[in-house]
Amino acid sequence: MAKISGDGYLNRYYIRYNNSCDILIDEFKQDMSYLFKDIKFNEGWKDSKTKYVQVNGKSKSEIFLRELSSFKSSDILVPESIKNSDDSIMAEYLRAFYDDEGCVAIRLHKKTNE
Repeated sequence: MAKISGDGYLNRYYIRYNNSCDILIDEFKQDMSYLFKDIKFNEGWKDSKTKYVQVNGKSKSEIFLRELSSFKSSDILVPESIKNSDDSIMAEYLRAFYDDEGCVAIRLHKKTNE
């Protein structure tokens, strides 16, 4: 889930992960292979020369959409299933997310400075 929230994309029909790092692409493929047996990957390059891996299938996408209703950057939340898991799962989730996002940034609301 962290990789999809970070450098991924999810809709009702497919899951896509974009990254220029082959190690992270392979990690995504291993994770998806663990979750879904006999999975088929579609691979290619975006216009920006960034590699992508895509998994098609509404049933696969729905599993992730049950955890988070939106994977848009502005809507990213840590899923309750991760919050309620043990420390090793939470640490792995955060590591995977920050492998993709690269930094922690604080955003201030302009009107309220919150």
